[in-house]
Amino acid sequence: MLCPNSTYCALVPYLTRALISEESFTSMFEPDCDAGSDFTPFLTMFQTYVKTLPLQLWGVSDSAATILLDAKDGSAPLASAQLERQGSSKKVKLKVAAGLGVFTTALRLLDVAAWLWGSAEMQQQVLCHVRRPGWVGKNHFLEKMCDLCQTLQEFRSLGYSLKMLKTTVPSNQSTSSAPLEVRLAEEYVGLGKSRKALTVVKNLLYLGFALSIMLKGNITVSDERVTESSDFPSLKKLFAEVEASKLRQSVLQAVAISPLIGLVALDLTKGTAVCPEETLVNMKRFGNQKPQEILALERAVWTAVFGISRGHHSAIAAFFKLQDDWANEDWETKLCGQTRHFFARDCYTPYDPCESLCDSQVAQPLPPDWPCLPGTNRATSPTASEPDHDPQVEPENNSSPAGDDIASHRPDAGGEMDVDDDAQMEPEKNSSPAGDNIGSDRPNAGGEMGVDDDDVGDVRDAPPNEGDGTDNGVPPRRSERLGAKSKVDAALNRSSSRDGRTSSPPGKPRPAPGKKPCPPHRRKPLAAPICSDDDDDDDDDIPVLAYADLCSQSLEERQRLEEEILIKVEEDEERWGPVQTTKPALEIDNVLSVYSSSKSKSFTFYDGKKQPHILTPFIHDKGDYDAWTAIFEAAKPRFIEDPDSSLICCVDGPTARRMTVQELQGVLCQRSLVITDGTPERLEFNLEGLGKLADIDHQMDIQDGRFQRRVVTGTLRDLYNTSIAPQGKKKSLNALYLPNPHALVEESPYSTDIHAIYRIAGHDKHCPRQMPTPDARWSLAATEGAHHYYHIDSRGDGTFIDVVQGQKIWVVAEPKEKMKETSVKLWTEENLDVTFLDPSQWNVEAVLLTEGTRFLMRPGTVHAVFTPRDAICRGGHFLATSTMSRTLYGAIHCFFRESLLTNIDHPTIQSRVNAIVCYFYKALALGTSDLGFLPNVSTQDGLEQLLATICLVELQNVICSSSYRPTGEELVAWRLSNAGISIDDALSLYDISAATYAMRMENIYSRGRGISLLKAVFGRITIQDRDGKVVDGWSALFIPMLAHLIVALQRYYQMTFEQVGDGEGDNRAEPMEQDDRSDAEEDLREGGEEKEHEDEFDDVAIPPQTLFYRQLQWSSSRWPELQAAVDELTLETTNFLAWEFPPITITAVSPFAPSSPLTNRELMRLGLRDGDQMYLRAYRKYGPSTKAEVKEESTQDQDYDRLKSPNADSAGQKRKARQSDAPSKKARHNSS
Repeated sequence: MLCPNSTYCALVPYLTRALISEESFTSMFEPDCDAGSDFTPFLTMFQTYVKTLPLQLWGVSDSAATILLDAKDGSAPLASAQLERQGSSKKVKLKVAAGLGVFTTALRLLDVAAWLWGSAEMQQQVLCHVRRPGWVGKNHFLEKMCDLCQTLQEFRSLGYSLKMLKTTVPSNQSTSSAPLEVRLAEEYVGLGKSRKALTVVKNLLYLGFALSIMLKGNITVSDERVTESSDFPSLKKLFAEVEASKLRQSVLQAVAISPLIGLVALDLTKGTAVCPEETLVNMKRFGNQKPQEILALERAVWTAVFGISRGHHSAIAAFFKLQDDWANEDWETKLCGQTRHFFARDCYTPYDPCESLCDSQVAQPLPPDWPCLPGTNRATSPTASEPDHDPQVEPENNSSPAGDDIASHRPDAGGEMDVDDDAQMEPEKNSSPAGDNIGSDRPNAGGEMGVDDDDVGDVRDAPPNEGDGTDNGVPPRRSERLGAKSKVDAALNRSSSRDGRTSSPPGKPRPAPGKKPCPPHRRKPLAAPICSDDDDDDDDDIPVLAYADLCSQSLEERQRLEEEILIKVEEDEERWGPVQTTKPALEIDNVLSVYSSSKSKSFTFYDGKKQPHILTPFIHDKGDYDAWTAIFEAAKPRFIEDPDSSLICCVDGPTARRMTVQELQGVLCQRSLVITDGTPERLEFNLEGLGKLADIDHQMDIQDGRFQRRVVTGTLRDLYNTSIAPQGKKKSLNALYLPNPHALVEESPYSTDIHAIYRIAGHDKHCPRQMPTPDARWSLAATEGAHHYYHIDSRGDGTFIDVVQGQKIWVVAEPKEKMKETSVKLWTEENLDVTFLDPSQWNVEAVLLTEGTRFLMRPGTVHAVFTPRDAICRGGHFLATSTMSRTLYGAIHCFFRESLLTNIDHPTIQSRVNAIVCYFYKALALGTSDLGFLPNVSTQDGLEQLLATICLVELQNVICSSSYRPTGEELVAWRLSNAGISIDDALSLYDISAATYAMRMENIYSRGRGISLLKAVFGRITIQDRDGKVVDGWSALFIPMLAHLIVALQRYYQMTFEQVGDGEGDNRAEPMEQDDRSDAEEDLREGGEEKEHEDEFDDVAIPPQTLFYRQLQWSSSRWPELQAAVDELTLETTNFLAWEFPPITITAVSPFAPSSPLTNRELMRLGLRDGDQMYLRAYRKYGPSTKAEVKEESTQDQDYDRLKSPNADSAGQKRKARQSDAPSKKARHNSS
């Protein structure tokens, strides 16, 4: 038996039994065949190689026997998870993979020979390897074979063009009378095709040439053949132009995949090298059950190639022989369905380091005498079989079952494999597994991004958010990443040069930087002011002064210079600072009438202890009075009358503190929560109490009056003064924006985001490094009668309110049809009246919040608030695991209708969502035990919340307003300007937006963690639909849900824009000019109510259509099956954000098996969108720290060295020589 005692060798998808048979190999050939003698030298070398496996080194110290042969206990090293891997991709070491490629080439070459010339008995009782969906890696040759019919038709067309070289005039009668220039043009086109035809001829020659060397008794085409060929000029020239490794690669692809790869009009020895490990994995995925039509084609090609290698004919003769044999073939009829697209990449299958090289899926019946199957290497039957390959079926219906080869089709340490009992049966439409077509290794539009373990973000290591002026005192880690940075640069250059693109943006060439003044300690002090050489502003002649220059001036001159710079800095700050909208000042002394004083109507409200309170509202305006009395009359205390159907649940403080995380979040999932005696803090509504919130004389925005747009500037002292003013001067004021940056942020059972930040802060890359306290914690102060009509809180956040003084009437509402909460028409087409909700369509409920009460409100809750008594509140936002679906829908609503729906925006939700995903990833995917805050994936609701979280992460860039505004980073804008690129063009060309680098990197990593998390969860659970059929969570749940959301966003955009802009889809709603603002403010001061309603939509900022749809496209194109699902949906039928989750049953949850964390590069690859790659490339060039800047600084240092030392020039030349010699040394080292 030629095959050694190796599970790997036994599970190679052979065409014959030749290598496991006890018969002599040459005796298997037909008696009249002379091929046996031709193979004898190679056969002898192979047998010698097998016997000396312990002496063969695949790498520095890896013995071929240790890697290839089974251990004494029957375990297979190549099936073991302990096989040493390298780099961020976790692939088998290249030397080991290359050795395996050489050995596998030899095995398959002998097998092909037995298939071509051996007896028919050798093709019986062969272990059947089933074709599995997809193939891994990047292989341009395979991509060209996705449509065999097209490939063969092109091959025939190339042959015709090559034959036409014999004549100068086309023989086609229809063109023989054409003008001379037409005939010459046809000849030119024919020459182009002929060059491609000669490429195919060379491919056949490469294969024949390599096999001729091997048949002479060489296990492979070794690198030593290059030196041995020096005596033959032709051989010397061939090896000078063709690398031996590329010849080995070509033969491996031919024997492992198909010899039809030689018919592709791409040079097999040129271009990017194909990873040998990926080729071996794809060999298993294609199996040995090819259609007979393909086998006939392969037999013809192998016959031609072996004819070349054995000297029977030339490569050009073999080419024309194939042309003649196939001249009359009707490929459209002969190759159809599965056959035509057998090599198609029907679904994207990423490289998975967990997929061993022994992974196999074989079909019954098993040959009884096949080696490595008994004992520990027994065959097992999976619970669900993988369908036959059918590329015509859409990817989501044609992929493997849950678990695929990543989970259930993998040999263990003993080499187990899965047996497809139904491989010969009618194929089913199964869904794609999370572990199969989650695109972790997806190549990006602009080429591969990574080369080393450090992500692109490591070049600068996450700059701080805008406005963050903190300095931790740690110097930038530039030097330790120079090697990594150069590798990334080289990779980007290679990927750009391959397809003719460059990483530099279009536009004017960047001008050479002007000469900058040397640092003071490196220059001789000057007695006169020195002006900057790069000062381009003729009106701004401010000199740049060194300290010595300043000291040399007189006292009067120094005072003049001081005043001069102060004036300029003040002007610069006004010019560079954010545009401040002028608001009218609060007037507290004017006399107002109180409309409610003429009314005596009172209302009964109940507090959290279910105690009644009779209140008479204090309201100035008749319109407000009518609206609020209607709201109070519609609001019912259902938590008193019918607690089970109420929107509010009331508990006391001790009971709430005894509730577990799961219990409290379970309640919050269904209704908002009132906790009496929930907070011990008390403050008085006086200057001392208000002083605990902020400086009482600090100017801030205060809402005055009945509408949200009526905002004035005032102070907390104004609030206090108006609260104690006589009845005619009382005003209803609302101070809503009082950040509480020094609040003690403690963990609470309803706040998953805070728990997550505690778990990950300071440890995980590109996650929040500190608590976002100023936005997550805040205070409120309001005087009697202050109110706010129906709205939802910012960006899908949950809200908690602690009443520490006074009272609040909290009115919550929910549509009687709950699905309506997620309607894209609710806040657009239906033009919802925020002052009144129809009681026949809405359930409305009110609760009185008294001192010491804590109110927990679910995300996206429609609510209105009235202040019956001067009140001070502490509050904050939270994200709860049980309400993440509501957070998702609330975030989308607020993106489109923010100015109407929210009162104050707290923009930290992205970071807090990213923290939650990182925490879920660590706990659910990596195995860090932590109960309570995690979604219960064994229930449908828990799985829904997890999917909603991942969908939110996938769409964060789409529903972030910063994605559609130009960058606000001054240094980036300056560098773009130097390159002749405006910030608006940078947004359009490179997606350089107001979203900061740190946030962009957070989102990329968060998407990567989210997809890895889904992969782990779907690998652990078994999901059944209502019919009891096992479905895959990735293709049956996640992909449809995300596709539905993407189309719903398109619909929402359409609905919002039609309401605001009347169809001009490419422009943002224009902001008001300064004069317009002044006019509006004057109208406001005059009390013009009609004007307010006319301008109600002025601040609705619709992103440009091109940018918005581009963001959607970057999300939908993440996976082919997602894009297909999006294309199937229509806008007209997608009127709700919520996807109708199908009824499922989770029947099994497998025991948790902790996995190794993904590397930074792997996380980036999983989370990278096309737009991110475009942005990162541009940001590396124009961001705060660039290669150009480093080079410029280095040049200045060298200039200084030359001034300082007379020998500096020669030293610099030597240094340059060493630098220029470094790449050649590295190349020599790599070649050796």
